[in-house]
Amino acid sequence: MGSVEFEEDTFTVLKRPPPKPPRSVRFLMKIGLARNAREANFALLGIAGLFFLVSVFLILYFLYPPAAKSIPYQYVSPEMKNQLPQKTRMPLEKQE
Repeated sequence: MGSVEFEEDTFTVLKRPPPKPPRSVRFLMKIGLARNAREANFALLGIAGLFFLVSVFLILYFLYPPAAKSIPYQYVSPEMKNQLPQKTRMPLEKQE
């Protein structure tokens, strides 16, 4: 068998430019909310936390809405009292 020879070329390593920060980080630095990328990341984390808390509040508010306040029976107008079913009216009238 014959001998195999390889030509050894010299390769140059291409240097990549440093990656640009994401747009949201650049935006926060542009408006002056952060001085560097690390501060911008913390600000974005805080914003995400705030949105999370607001969404939890809204979900709980719509799943468990606040109860309507009841009006004492003595302050209900006679027209409204007449609209109540008889079974509901009798125990309430006994309390008066």
